[in-house]
Amino acid sequence: MAMNNFFRLLTTALAIAMAAGILTVLAAIQPAKAAFPGTNGKIAFERDPDDPRGKENPEIYTISFTGAVT
Repeated sequence: MAMNNFFRLLTTALAIAMAAGILTVLAAIQPAKAAFPGTNGKIAFERDPDDPRGKENPEIYTISFTGAVT
């Protein structure tokens, strides 16, 4: 009987830990920083060409639907 309660407690603790981990990951996700391709068909976005994370000195670029950066 005591072993059954231990496994129930362990299962509950693991479920809570997994839920907390999932919520942490979901909270860390940032939305895309791009504009809707309006009437000219271009998409605007920002990035830092010198920083792979793109957060230090971002620049604004536009790209066409074919992938040509302008």
